Amino acid sequence: KTETNKGKGGEDDGAVFSSEYANVEEAKLAFKKMLADHGVRVSTKWEEVLNRTKSDRRFGALKSKTDKKQCLNEYQIAQVKRERETKWMAEKMVRESFMAMLEERRVELGITSNTRLYGRDARIEEVLSEDARWRAVMDRRERGDLFDDFTRSLRVREQREREERKSVTQEAFKECLV
Repeated sequence: KTETNKGKGGEDDGAVFSSEYANVEEAKLAFKKMLADHGVRVSTKWEEVLNRTKSDRRFGALKSKTDKKQCLNEYQIAQVKRERETKWMAEKMVRESFMAMLEERRVELGITSNTRLYGRDARIEEVLSEDARWRAVMDRRERGDLFDDFTRSLRVREQREREERKSVTQEAFKECLV
């Protein structure tokens, strides 16, 4: 049984959906859940969606072809966003892991703010290339950029440490004079 359902307050929201659902949003949610259950991807065309899902009872949640296509589009846009976010988070974790590796091995390898990854300090690349966190950053240029970021932050830390030591030394000297 289908009917034109009214939104809150009795106004017509313009969608025709199955009476099985309380409102358009619930019908859209059921339709999108069906798309996910049938493995509909970002690149899936409407005709393929029809072939995969037409026997599913949730296919009738939205009655008009236009509403179904619009819902498919919304689903695919949301899926692109989720995939992009997932990829970004994975890349962020790889970068953080890479930086943690550099920090862990900094003293062992003698990495300072003046260390360069390529050229005179090329042995560092040889040693670190055995670490899975090094290999997780696929692009050589990105590894170089991350290494440069690490040495820049190290430069800032070293400067702060020098300033703190200088301040402590000055305070100790003032105490000696008193």
